[in-house]
Amino acid sequence: MDDQPAQGIWLAWGVGIPASLFDGYMCSDVSIYDERLIAMIRERDPGWPPPNDDVEDLDDLNNSWATEVHGITEQEV
Repeated sequence: MDDQPAQGIWLAWGVGIPASLFDGYMCSDVSIYDERLIAMIRERDPGWPPPNDDVEDLDDLNNSWATEVHGITEQEV
């Protein structure tokens, strides 16, 4: 029997710089066009502004981020 905790994919989001929260883990940024994942986040956190990295003027960026973290256990989250 394997006592190792199961690793999976977790969805993380926030505003600002995620810093080194997920160093050492494989991460994939969530696209602003991934409506399913953005809707899941907004359902759990209605006040979170989705990333607006599709703006033409970089001064209008809102510093929101969303990422899928791969190979992390629930205890590590």
